[in-house]
Amino acid sequence: MAAITFPTTTISPLRLARPSAAVYRRRRLFLAALALAALVAVGLVLGALGGGPLPASEAGSPEVITLPLETVSASTHVVAAGDTLWSIARHLQPEGDVRPLVDALVAARDGRPLQVGERIRLA
Repeated sequence: MAAITFPTTTISPLRLARPSAAVYRRRRLFLAALALAALVAVGLVLGALGGGPLPASEAGSPEVITLPLETVSASTHVVAAGDTLWSIARHLQPEGDVRPLVDALVAARDGRPLQVGERIRLA
């Protein structure tokens, strides 16, 4: 019996070329434009749903709501991150010895630590 021979060729795996930088830029620009168009469309839909004027109240006069306000004057300090009694005292008294003022602040606080956002009354 005769042997059958096949031509031997090497088949290389298919290689995909990477897109150039210009292609990446165009793709990013397209996606940014698409996102902007989506935001505009959402804004138009939401504007159409609730864009009308508010109805007047049935009583004919607007309702006035008063909220209790806490007055913050120059004699109040709001504690920020990193504040210490020494830095607060130095802020109150830029020059001179601040030890008596620090002692007064410590006595007024009964030894409690400072809390960020806390209002300290500086009488």
